[in-house]
Order: sequence, then structure tokens, then C-alpha cells
Amino acid sequence: EEQVTETVELPDYAEENFSQEEETAKEQTNIPKVPLRVINDKVVIGAQGWLFFGEQRSINNYRCANLKSEEELASYADEFSRLNDACNAAGKQLICFVCPEKESIYPEYYPDVEQLGDINLATQVTDYITQNRGVQFIYPKKELCAYKDRYQLYYRHDTHWNAVGGYIGTAQIIRAAGLYAPSPDEIYTKPVTIESGDLDLFDPHKNHAFEFCECKCWLVVNENEEIVGRIAGIINREYNRKVDKKLARFGFMDFIDD
Repeated sequence: EEQVTETVELPDYAEENFSQEEETAKEQTNIPKVPLRVINDKVVIGAQGWLFFGEQRSINNYRCANLKSEEELASYADEFSRLNDACNAAGKQLICFVCPEKESIYPEYYPDVEQLGDINLATQVTDYITQNRGVQFIYPKKELCAYKDRYQLYYRHDTHWNAVGGYIGTAQIIRAAGLYAPSPDEIYTKPVTIESGDLDLFDPHKNHAFEFCECKCWLVVNENEEIVGRIAGIINREYNRKVDKKLARFGFMDFIDD
């Protein structure tokens, strides 16, 4: 099959980088719906330049068109029940976490797609297993929606949540384990950078990991002094102290295909 690539002009919000620190969550009202457009079977173009994962299963999930049968739900529940029993036998507590998809938190930016119901696959499965097997599930959709008017929680041009959204989700796990987790308002007392990228990760003024990590980056050049690759080495001093080892890791590796 011939793959057709479409070039999409996205709205120019603050010159595309969205790094203005004074920006918080956008006004959620009066956002016009846009027709469904999927690029390369991977990306859904939403309102105001928001991008979503575009595979058909993800679209069906948003439409609530992929719910499971009673037999399938029971099979899932049996698997989690066996896992829960094994944890209990080992004196451990099983807490299962499901991260809400971006479109379930920001449906106002999603294209105009008909939804077949109010319960999506994650809600159906987690509710069924909890009610019928007593397994503890965390699906922090309600908690995330409670803060979306104060903070942007997912990246506009990424499927993932940002640091604020990630903390809100992680806090639910911490609390489920019986530990204390401060509210986001206690943690994020300064303006939060909404969008980020690889280059921001190497800026000590933006990435607080540099308070306890060392990082060195290398570029590979060929005989013509052309850059043909890159790699970064990272040492987490705090982690090494905890595990009493001398470890390093490598990442951000890329190179030409020669």
C-alpha cells in the first residue's frame, strides 16, 4: 500500500513552544468542535492544535465502542484474582493502576465523534474486577478532572501527561498505600512549564534531576566533521547511594543508518 503523508498546519500558539511560564490551563468553554482527521493512521488532529493518538482502537475506546462481554470480563477478573491471591500469600498488597487516556480528560479538544455510551473500556473493566473480585484499582480520572481548570495536565502535542498530571496520578497510589501525599497546590507553588522537549531535559534550570544527577553528552562526527550520532551518559548519585552501587545509564542515542 502507498502511504500518504499529509502536512498539517497547526495553530501558532506562542510560536509553538508553549514555554511561557505564566500560562496555566486554558479556558475550557466555547471550544469549537472539529471534524475527525487522522494523519498516517497515528495522529488525530483535535481543536486548537491538540493532538491525540490516532489508532483505530484508541478512537473506538473514546467512542465507548470496544466494551467487553461478560465472559471476557470474567476471564480478566480471574487473572487479577489469582495475582491478588499470590500477593496476599506473600504478605503484599496489590494495587493496580490505570492511567486515563488524554482524550478522557480533555474531550473538549477531541474531534466531533459520536460516542455510544458514557462508560469506556477502562471504567468497565476496573469497576467489574473491583466489584466482583475485590481487587483494588486506581483510575484517577476524577482526580485529574478536578485539577484540569487550574493546571494543564497532559502535553498538547504528546499522548502523555506532564509532571503535574503524573504527580496527581502518583499521589493516588501513595495514598492507597496508606501514606501521605501533599496536594498539587502544595507541590507546584511556582508557575509550571506546560510544554517541554528533549532539549529542556538538559537544562539544569528546568530539570531538577540535575540536583542529584550528572550527565555528559557526546556527538559522533565522521571524517568530514559531519555529525552522525549522539549519546548521553547519566549517573544518578542519589540512586547509587541508596543501592550502594556505582551504576550509570545511557540514553538519547541516535545515529545515521550507515
